[in-house]
Amino acid sequence: MHDHDAFLKTAFSHPRIVELLIRGVLPARAADLDFATLRKEPTEQIGERTVAHAGRDPGGKVGDKRGGKPDARSSEKTGEKPGGKPSLPAGEDTPEPGGAIGEDSRGKPRRAFRRRYPDLIWRASYRSSRRDLVVLMEFQNRPERLMALRTMDYAGSAVHELINLDRARGRAPREFVVESLVLHHGTGRWTAPKTTAELLHGSDLGRYRLVEAWIGGTGHEAKPQALDLPRILLGLARR
Repeated sequence: MHDHDAFLKTAFSHPRIVELLIRGVLPARAADLDFATLRKEPTEQIGERTVAHAGRDPGGKVGDKRGGKPDARSSEKTGEKPGGKPSLPAGEDTPEPGGAIGEDSRGKPRRAFRRRYPDLIWRASYRSSRRDLVVLMEFQNRPERLMALRTMDYAGSAVHELINLDRARGRAPREFVVESLVLHHGTGRWTAPKTTAELLHGSDLGRYRLVEAWIGGTGHEAKPQALDLPRILLGLARR
């Protein structure tokens, strides 16, 4: 990790500084937010789960061969102790050649995604609803072209893990409002795209198209029509 990144991560680990940041950068989100509930959530735990899943063989453990004992060579590469959780090298992003966990059936290293979490995750609850504001922070000393894609990836992993954490804590389900903040401390201007739409030619990665058994118009006067998927597939097969 860059020295400035480490300093900023330490500085923004204090709730009062984070409160000031939210009030200054996200004033609309700060309204009705209960800052007494502001808390820092674990980030490395999210990355460990993702790496463990990426390097898991069916029926085995991280770095296993055919469900056997952990591979010592893969443990050296990931910093994992036999029988323990994988430790993630600081400041290593995703994916990287050589970021391997275990081997495939041909004995070749399996590439893994090393860091799939932001530098910091802060969370606070709203007073008048069952919503939580989740603020993801990433510190950058230079522009990165794929940052919009990274922050989207971080947000998905973080929300998924927060849902699991709430379940483990016995907390009732919450709705999440997510904001990704990239704190740029470089000397030049930020030139990278800020949205995935800019990066991927108008694609909206946060949206999916629903294909279901019934389609038709909208409103009360709509007359749904059967969408015969088997017939469509058979028609494609005959072409």
